[in-house]
Amino acid sequence: MAKKKRMVKRGNKGSKRLSRKPINKMRLAIRNLVLFAALCLASFIGYGLTDNIMFENFFKIMCIIFGALGVAFLIVIVVLLLLKAFRK
Repeated sequence: MAKKKRMVKRGNKGSKRLSRKPINKMRLAIRNLVLFAALCLASFIGYGLTDNIMFENFFKIMCIIFGALGVAFLIVIVVLLLLKAFRK
């Protein structure tokens, strides 16, 4: 007779976590908002200073992308503030 195959139980070795400081989500969102606002401003200035049509289009697209990311992080900050206000 053939032996039945049985599942071999293995220990969960991959679930060890390193103890780190908890992430402050508000600080992270504010830092990213400032970063993308600065990048949007820099690309807007680059758009205004260039005369080449290729660079104008490049800086225009980059300004739109960084501006959209900045607005997204602004929305994240508003949501975090609302969650913090309703939690109390």
